Amino acid sequence: MAELKKQLEKGMSDQPALVVKRIMQIFIYDGKNVVNEQEFMRVMKPFSAFTANDINNDGHLDSREIEKLIWLVTDKKPGKAILDREMNIMD
Repeated sequence: MAELKKQLEKGMSDQPALVVKRIMQIFIYDGKNVVNEQEFMRVMKPFSAFTANDINNDGHLDSREIEKLIWLVTDKKPGKAILDREMNIMD
């Protein structure tokens, strides 16, 4: 458990202390590991993709930001139909 705590603190060193504290509370409750690494990563990967592409940090992805995300993931610039579909799904 101490090793998990150390890894979390190192990996989140650029985050506000309150965020780190809350993440720790998710992982460790009453001295036990409550959430395993696989479960955590299943949640954090989409969150990381979102925050990395929310260029203006407004908490929303606009069509330009979604276009860049799709382009990064697929290695192809998405057409208008794909972009419109993804915008509708996210709305």
